[in-house]
Amino acid sequence: MRIARISASAVALFCLALAPAYAQKGKGGGPAATTHGPTASTHGPVATHGHPKTATATTTTAAKAHGNPHTATTTTSTTVLNPIAQKLQGKPLGARLEKMLPTGMTLDKASSGFRNQGQFIAAVHVSRNLGIPFADLKATMLGLPLQGTTTTTTLRPMSLGQAIQRLRPSANATAEAAHAETQARTDLSTTTTATATTTASSRLGTAKTSKKKSE
Repeated sequence: MRIARISASAVALFCLALAPAYAQKGKGGGPAATTHGPTASTHGPVATHGHPKTATATTTTAAKAHGNPHTATTTTSTTVLNPIAQKLQGKPLGARLEKMLPTGMTLDKASSGFRNQGQFIAAVHVSRNLGIPFADLKATMLGLPLQGTTTTTTLRPMSLGQAIQRLRPSANATAEAAHAETQARTDLSTTTTATATTTASSRLGTAKTSKKKSE
C-alpha cells in the first residue's frame, strides 16, 4: 500500500510538471501559425496599387507618336537646262525643232555642246535637208566619236561645212551649210520679231488700261 501511494504521488507530480509545458506549447504553436495569415494577406493591396509597367509603356508610346520628324521631309530635284535649251524651251521655235530631232532625244540633250543657237539650229536643218543622222553630225562637229565606233585617236571639232563634207562627200558642203545657216537666221529673226510684237502689244494694252483708269 505504501509503495502504491508513493507511485501515485510520483505520477501526479509528473503530470503537474508536464501540464505547463503542454499549455505553453499550445499557446505558442497554434495561434502563432494563424497570425501569419493576415500578415501575408495585408501585402495584397500594396501590389494592386502599383502597375508601374503599364504606365511606363503608355508614356513611351505617346512620345514615339509625336516624333518621326523625317516623315515630313520631301526631296525634290530639278533638271538644269543648258543655256541654248533654256532660250528655246517652251517657245514655238523650240517645239518645232524638237519635232525635227530623233525620237526620244530631248532639246536639252541635242543642243548640249554647241556654241550658240545659230550653230545648233543650222545643224538641225542640215540633218533634215540631207538625211544625215543628227547624232553623227553633232559628234563630227564637236570632235566626238560616232555612235557604235571606238577610237583612241583624238578628233578635232569641225565646222558645219567640214562635217557635211565628211559625212556626205557627194553633197555641195559649202552651199548646204550656207543654206542651213540662212534657215537658222530666219528662225531666230522670226522668233525675235514675234517676241518684240508680243511685248509691244502687252505694253500698249497696259497703257490703254492705265489711261482708262485715269479718265
